[in-house]
Amino acid sequence: MLKLMTWPTSPFGAKVKACLKALDLYDGIEIINYFPWLPDNELRIKNPINKIPVLILDDGSALYDSPVICEYLNDFAKGSLIPSQKKYVVLRIQALCDGILDAAVSARYETHSRPEHLRSKDWYDRQMQGVKAGLEALATESLDMEITLSSLCAAVTVAYLDLRYPDEPMAKIPKPLRNWFENFVGKHPWLTDILPKDILPLPENRLMLEQ
Repeated sequence: MLKLMTWPTSPFGAKVKACLKALDLYDGIEIINYFPWLPDNELRIKNPINKIPVLILDDGSALYDSPVICEYLNDFAKGSLIPSQKKYVVLRIQALCDGILDAAVSARYETHSRPEHLRSKDWYDRQMQGVKAGLEALATESLDMEITLSSLCAAVTVAYLDLRYPDEPMAKIPKPLRNWFENFVGKHPWLTDILPKDILPLPENRLMLEQ
């Protein structure tokens, strides 16, 4: 059985779970809720970078990070999440969304994980400027209403920013993107159970706060 190491608030883990659901693989996989800042080495054994998500295959080997996992799952299921006629558009939008999320997660760590006296407003502002510019670019894309890797990435991106930055002006979702998101989730309501959410308590022996 395939195993996925992730955490409910992780946008990259949510992207993988959305792919699993879209490919009808979700019920056949074991979801391991693993907080990435635990002081043990279990995650690092599977991914030397010590980040989630990690997909553990039947032979015990591991795949990371989320773009690799999603492409593997699509190939494994002979799916159509990456349509050949617009493959590079889909992959480009995935890269844009991942860039937005990388910046958003980095800013989250800066304000919630680092000791207060070490925090950098310049660093935070730089990351959030990337979020803002990325969202503006994403809002100009012709996003699918059907399930593709790019539409799943865009939905996860909006949901994560709603979760972590509901009152941050730099993370305000542009109206065209907000309208698309609401229509997309309305058309595919199963996504509401998959998108990033804060539903588990943090482990007592954590080293830092979560994503």
